[in-house]
Amino acid sequence: MIKREGVVAHRKMIRVAAILTILVLMTAACSSKKDEGTGKPKTGGIFRVQLKTFRWGGGGFDPSSTYSAYSWTLYSNLMIRSLLGYRHVAGDAGNQTIPDLATDNGTVSSDGLTWTFKIKPGVKFSPPINRAVKASDIVYSFERIATPSVAAGYSFYYLSTIVGMQDFYDKKATKISGITTTGDDTISFKLTQPTGDFNYRVSMPAAAPIPPEVGKCFEKQGEYGRYVVSTGPYMFDGMAKLDPTSCATLKATVPSGFDPSPTGHVKLIRNPNYDPATDTKESRENFIDGLTVEANSNVADIFAKILKNEVDGEIANETPDILQKATTTLKNQVHTNEGDRTWYFSMNLTTPPFDDIHVRRAVNFILDKAALLKLAGGSLSGVIAGHYFPPSILAGRLKDYDPFKTTNDAGDLEKAKAEMKQSKYDKNKDGLCDPGLKACGPIYSPTEQAPPFSDYIPTVKNGFAKIGLKMNIAQVADSYVPANKPANNIAFFMGGGWGKDYGDPYTFAFPLFYGPSILCENNSAYSLLGETRKQAKACKNQYPASGSVPNADKKIDDCSALAGEARLDCWAELDKYFTENVVTWIPYRFATNVDTVATTVTKYVFDQFSGYTAYAHVSLDTSKQVGA
Repeated sequence: MIKREGVVAHRKMIRVAAILTILVLMTAACSSKKDEGTGKPKTGGIFRVQLKTFRWGGGGFDPSSTYSAYSWTLYSNLMIRSLLGYRHVAGDAGNQTIPDLATDNGTVSSDGLTWTFKIKPGVKFSPPINRAVKASDIVYSFERIATPSVAAGYSFYYLSTIVGMQDFYDKKATKISGITTTGDDTISFKLTQPTGDFNYRVSMPAAAPIPPEVGKCFEKQGEYGRYVVSTGPYMFDGMAKLDPTSCATLKATVPSGFDPSPTGHVKLIRNPNYDPATDTKESRENFIDGLTVEANSNVADIFAKILKNEVDGEIANETPDILQKATTTLKNQVHTNEGDRTWYFSMNLTTPPFDDIHVRRAVNFILDKAALLKLAGGSLSGVIAGHYFPPSILAGRLKDYDPFKTTNDAGDLEKAKAEMKQSKYDKNKDGLCDPGLKACGPIYSPTEQAPPFSDYIPTVKNGFAKIGLKMNIAQVADSYVPANKPANNIAFFMGGGWGKDYGDPYTFAFPLFYGPSILCENNSAYSLLGETRKQAKACKNQYPASGSVPNADKKIDDCSALAGEARLDCWAELDKYFTENVVTWIPYRFATNVDTVATTVTKYVFDQFSGYTAYAHVSLDTSKQVGA
């Protein structure tokens, strides 16, 4: 899941302007350490966080619709509990689901089509509801996902998966036939096909229970976000003052704990109805008394306050001075962990010259990935990527796999030219895209104005020129805007980055490489892998004269139906297929997450699920806090 400050369509897009133009420091080696729990815990205190700006997106912090990694951090660590949850630790263990509201991991029928969960007794909603959670509250949450006015941000994980959910969405039914309850404590889901990652899908925030008596008062996009009723250990300040007698009385008071404006705030306090006996310390330890999040547009000031212990944590890109001290004086405050995300350049399979696989392979051989890593921040910012899915979500599979690896990762002209000679765009077979051909350039490519993307331009231009490709790389305010629309026929997109929604490669394969996922607006599948001529006509983008593009839909479906080790093996093979046989990307960096905290933090843990600090496990020394 990934540091992501904004929302693009309904995809988990990485939009973080990457660290810097820095320079020499990052060329030095710096090994990542997995912070599964460092330091001695203490109880008490308010954990103070500052970020550059609040960008909750159209979901407005409604768990049914908000598609924002930091929102998910607050939900899953502190505020709401789904049937299954996470340990909120680093590494592989942090990507595995464990029981949360459910008594166990659920039971699955022999045909893989029915999943059943039993809810723990004693779990209650926070004020102002103050009653036990029932299975029907989870049913209502799924009804919200299938309510168009709520604009659920990732409904595609459910609509085609649960029997009857699409009919409910289309108003052809008044109930979701595939979700049934037995009493107040048992819920079953009947699926349209075996879905090996359904455990992850019921762990997502949208699948957590919502009390209908509050939720039904807010069924338009973003409305419920200010009134989220907690089942977790913390809740919005001011919730106890609400009167849930009716929608009118409920709306008469706005909880003081959440202001969704760009300069707003979050203030969480302990939920008096939370019973730790219904939870586990493995999932949540709840040392802190609460959490505040405030906006501060001055990033340098955020880090200055952290160094003075006026702020305990941050959601911002580390400044050069912090990074320069990351391995010396601040080594106990700057934490690095695998980010479960891939940075890549995407090639459009419908647009010359990248409709030719030999051109796509040639550019993979010619690109100097070592130079790109250095420009992104060196070893502190990640490692060179040799394939598509981060090894961390493949449980270590393909860790050293890289079919395009070259000496010192600096590119290989001989191999690049050998591929180009096999291309239809090199008729004289000299290893260069033929001069004068429109396909050979200038090739328009949008990228971000900010470093490191702007710094990448000379490396890409110079490398591609060696095989006869002329690039016209334009720096724009938001490179996703032109790239998101297939009609723009963007042949090469330099701004791409993607992080997981949960610890399974499906969250890469489905939104990025599955033909039916292609959208005419707000599209994330930039390569258009699997696009049909019918889709191209609807989206008004050009289409190859050959009449088709490669398609991996069945392979994705086959992997999706599996579970356990067989599922991971299948995804690993599919990753190799994408990398070698389809070649839609130039993957160049598996990112590292960098997180800086004050010396007030006596126990730091990284949450692999969300990609942020694991607030469920952190603790503070309040005697060190300044201005608290």
